[in-house]
Amino acid sequence: MSIKILQLHKRSAGLYNHIQDKFAYKLDTNCYALADGATQSFNAEYWAELITAHFINNPTFEYQKIIDGFNFCAQKFHNSDFKLSDDPGINFLDREMLKVGASSTFLGIQFSPGLLKVISCGDTNLFLIRDDQITGFPANNSTEINQCSQFLNTRRFLENKVSQDNFIVKDFETHQGDVIILATDALSRLLLDDLDTHHELAAVDNFEELLAFCTKFWSDYRLEEDDISAIIIRIDNSQTTFEIIPPDDFQFEESLPATLLNTPEISENIPHMANNDLKELEQNTLQLATKIQSLEDFQRSLQKKLWLIIILLVISLVLMVFLILYHVRLDQKISKSPIQTHNNKSIENTSKTNSATITSTEQIEPQKPTPE
Repeated sequence: MSIKILQLHKRSAGLYNHIQDKFAYKLDTNCYALADGATQSFNAEYWAELITAHFINNPTFEYQKIIDGFNFCAQKFHNSDFKLSDDPGINFLDREMLKVGASSTFLGIQFSPGLLKVISCGDTNLFLIRDDQITGFPANNSTEINQCSQFLNTRRFLENKVSQDNFIVKDFETHQGDVIILATDALSRLLLDDLDTHHELAAVDNFEELLAFCTKFWSDYRLEEDDISAIIIRIDNSQTTFEIIPPDDFQFEESLPATLLNTPEISENIPHMANNDLKELEQNTLQLATKIQSLEDFQRSLQKKLWLIIILLVISLVLMVFLILYHVRLDQKISKSPIQTHNNKSIENTSKTNSATITSTEQIEPQKPTPE
C-alpha cells in the first residue's frame, strides 16, 4: 500500500503546532486514525492526539472495548497538569471550559486481506474510490454530513454517558487499486459537493501543491476556512509512506488587521518590526480576540441564568404571599360563619334549659320526715 498524509492548519491558527486535527498510524498493524478537535472546547488537539494514538496501539471495533479505552484517555486528559493563562479573565474562562471537557470527532480504520473495518463518530468522513465510483461513510452527501453532529467528550466519558449509540461500525470489501481517503469535515464537504476534486487532491505531491490546493478553494469559498487533513491510501504492491505538512518556518502571508494598523503606537513601529514579530503579534491578537469573545459569550450566558433565577424567586415570593393571604381570609370566613354562630346560640340555650330544669326539680322534691 502507498500512504500519503496531507495536513495544513487554518490561517487563523497562525502556526502549524496550533492545528487541532490529529492523525496517527501504525504500519505493522495496518491501523490509521484521524480526529478533529472541536475548536470551542478546551485543549481539543491534545484530546484528539490521545484517542488517535490509543486506537492504533489498541485497535478494536467492539463498542465497549473502545469506550473503555477512550475512558482511560479521558482520565489521563483530566489528570494532566495544564498550563493556564496568567490573565485572571482568561484563566477563569479556561477553568470553566476544562470543567466541560474537550471534544473531538474520530475515525479509525484497520486493513486485513480483502477487508476494511471502520469505526466512526462525527463528521470526519471516509471515501472509498473504485473505478471512479465513490462511496462515502458515514456520509454520502452534504445533507448527511451535516447530520453527523456527534462528538466524543472527555467529561461524558468520565460520567459514563458514552454508549454504542455514539459510534458507527462498518466493514468494506477492498480490491487491488482501491483508494481510501480519510478527511476531516471541511475537506469532506468539498469532496461531497464536487466528487471530481478527489483527483486534484490525490495528485498533491508536495507542500507547495497542498498550499495551492487549499488557498485556491479557500479563495473561491468552496472550502471552509478550517484545518485541512487527509490520509490517502492506495491498495497496491508498493510500500511508501510520506507526510506532507508545513515546514517548521512556514507562516501564512497575512497582513495585520486594519484596527491594529490604525493604532498609533503600533503603526509607528511597524517599519522597524521583523516579519516574524508581525506574525507573532497577529497570532497573539487573534488568540486574544477569540478568548475575549468566548468570555463575553460566557458572561452573557451567566447573566441570562441569573435573570432566570431572579424571576423564579419573585414568582415564588408572590405565590407564598398569595397563599398566606388566602389562608388568612379563609380563617376569617370560618370564624364568622352563621353555622358556627347558630351552634353557639343552640349550645347557650341548651345550657339555660338544663339549668332551669335542675332548679325546678330541686323545688318540687318532697321533704324527708323528721324522726320522732
